[in-house]
Amino acid sequence: MAKQIKKNDIYLAIALLIIIFGGFFLLQDEHNIEQTQEHNNTNHTQVIQNQHDRIDANTARSVVDATKPQYPIRFIDNTTIYDIKTGHIYKGTIDLEPTLDRIQKGGKYPYRNDGSVFRNRPDAYTGQPSLPKRSSDYYREYIHPTQNVSGPGPQRIIIGRGGEIYYTFDHYETFIRIK
Repeated sequence: MAKQIKKNDIYLAIALLIIIFGGFFLLQDEHNIEQTQEHNNTNHTQVIQNQHDRIDANTARSVVDATKPQYPIRFIDNTTIYDIKTGHIYKGTIDLEPTLDRIQKGGKYPYRNDGSVFRNRPDAYTGQPSLPKRSSDYYREYIHPTQNVSGPGPQRIIIGRGGEIYYTFDHYETFIRIK
């Protein structure tokens, strides 16, 4: 009988250890699941924020029809850039942040028209200016570098004194309001 009690005590002790450690690992798993859910929620929030700073070049409306974006646009997706001088074609997403940061910090790109007045001349076909009419010195243009193009290339960022910002990927043919 004494041997049987010891054997039962051992079984009981093992059962208690399993319960204790099993509970510990179960709590640990629940903690890990909560952390994973928090991480996923954070990533989801970041993805949503990143979706707000994007626009598809194919769905961008003309500047006249465009309303002020809710968020500043950083990425222009599905852009096709054709450089007339080199014949180079670039297709993909354009990240405007480096140029916007450079402009904000007062940096200059090494071309004479970077930071110069943008005249907003009337379009050859419509006779209307591409951007809303303002005084002749209202807009400034800045070069956004184009991959594999050594000169200024066709991309520009145009900034109005009122804080509005436009992007053109085809040397003033099309404008997308980004802020």
